[in-house]
Amino acid sequence: HLTLARLNGRHAREMARLAVTRAVLDDRTLDLVVERTDGVPLFVEELARVVAETNDAGGSEQQIPATLAESLMARIDRLGAAKEIAQIAAVVGRGFSYDLLREIAGKPDEEVRAALDRVVNADLILATGTLPEATYLFKHVMVRDTAYGSLLKSRRRKLHRAVARALTGKFSQQAESEPALLAYHLTEAGDGDRGAAAWQKAADRSAARGAFAEAASHYSRALEV
Repeated sequence: HLTLARLNGRHAREMARLAVTRAVLDDRTLDLVVERTDGVPLFVEELARVVAETNDAGGSEQQIPATLAESLMARIDRLGAAKEIAQIAAVVGRGFSYDLLREIAGKPDEEVRAALDRVVNADLILATGTLPEATYLFKHVMVRDTAYGSLLKSRRRKLHRAVARALTGKFSQQAESEPALLAYHLTEAGDGDRGAAAWQKAADRSAARGAFAEAASHYSRALEV
């Protein structure tokens, strides 16, 4: 682990320049990025890109997001129709497979692939491997959390239910190897009885391999649910 402190003004300006490859940020804009980000590296990168996109669209300084969440949400909103796929992916998890996402999305392959390409090109998620065996990872947990939080609670619950159904059906092998994943989706879907049982199974599995801290956490979740 490397502890990365806040960047000073000179380094923040340099990072902002490097984060934007299709535009040149003027001194006033760079000063604004440094001021609004307070040297937080992720915020520098994200806000610099949003500022560049806002300028390209003829936006004003007042439209530039003042917080990281707003910055990330602005980029997600610019995905257009692909935004829905990003939101569904956020429910599946920070990391997800193409096959599982396609199953939950319930859309044609061409539409899902095109949407994923757009999200990848927006630098919000990273892709590994080739389709249809490809796997994806949200670039940062805050990106995933922002996309997840933009969904209505009723919609999130419905999607969690769909993921749990897929994990107990077509993707049962994954559920067997990752019982905590199934437990999480059952819990978020509002299925308390099955969720608690799944947490206990995950805890038993962890305890059997000597991961006692993890087991204690899963048992606590089972009791809580």
